[in-house]
Amino acid sequence: MSDFLRHTLGATGTHLGCEHGVCGACTVNVDGDAVRSCLMFAIQVDGKNVTTIEGIANP
Repeated sequence: MSDFLRHTLGATGTHLGCEHGVCGACTVNVDGDAVRSCLMFAIQVDGKNVTTIEGIANP
């Protein structure tokens, strides 16, 4: 999902660090839960509310 957020949607605040879910640089909010976007496919959040750092900075 992190590649989709960055390259397709332009949400470049979501960073990639380790790409293994360890560092937390790619953390986003999905329906109220903090998740590592590098460990998820975009299809897994279809129909869910996803908030990136941009959404927190500009509510």
